[in-house]
Formats: sequence, structure tokens, C-alpha cells
Amino acid sequence: MAFPASAGDQATALQRAIGVASRLKTRTTNVNNQMAAGDTSAEVALAIRDDLINADSVFADVAAVSGIAQYAKDQFNDQGYDVVADFSAMRTAIAAAITAIETAFPASGGFILKESLVANTSGTSIRTFTPTQTAGIRTTLAAVISSIE
Repeated sequence: MAFPASAGDQATALQRAIGVASRLKTRTTNVNNQMAAGDTSAEVALAIRDDLINADSVFADVAAVSGIAQYAKDQFNDQGYDVVADFSAMRTAIAAAITAIETAFPASGGFILKESLVANTSGTSIRTFTPTQTAGIRTTLAAVISSIE
């Protein structure tokens, strides 16, 4: 039998989820504000997408930890609390934000186009998005933010 390193215990799993959620809320708030304030580089949009994907993976892993629902109820001293429902709500908001980011990029052959050609030169430039272009993304990021207390 292989060492079950991915299983983890409820305490470690819950603390991991709390830490990831806290960092994601801060990061998402910062990016949302940046997008509202002015033009945003494609690199920023893709970086928050990666953060969202990574957080989603953590929440899926933690939700699958045996006994996590009862452990969370006991830790928060609230037998009505449903941590799995909270994970589900966060993951739904995260999925919508990922989709919004991915659909904001032009695509070709299954690849998103992060760069655009610069006319009459041999160069490319990193795509940027205006606040108007990021309005849909910001709406979904706001839903991620509000899904985390």
C-alpha cells in the first residue's frame, strides 16, 4: 500500500481551505479593483484564472475528506452549518469566473490568444482589456468574493 499523503485529516484540510479561501478573496478583490480602475493585461487575467483553478482544486479535495462536514460543524459550533454547501457555492462562482475569463479572449484552434500582432512590425504585444471589456469578468469575480466570508 502506498502512503496516503493526499488523504489528510479534517483539521489540516479545513485549515488549508480557510487559508486558500482567505488568500483567494484578497487576490480576487485586488484584481477586480485593478480591472475596474483601468486597462488590464492579459497576463493578470490569466494569473487570476490560474489562482481560481488552483483554489477550486483545493476546495474539491477538502470537500472529499471523510468526516469534514461534521468536523466543520463542531469547529464552528454550529450543527446547522454545511461546509460542503459552502464549498459548492464557492466552486460554482469560481467556475463562472473561469469561464468569463476564458471567453473574454479571442480563440483559435482551441487556444486562447494572449498576444496580438503589431501592425507593420515583426512584433507582438500582450493583449489588454479595458474596464468595459472586463465588466463581465468583474461581475463573476464579485460573486467569488461574496461567496467567501
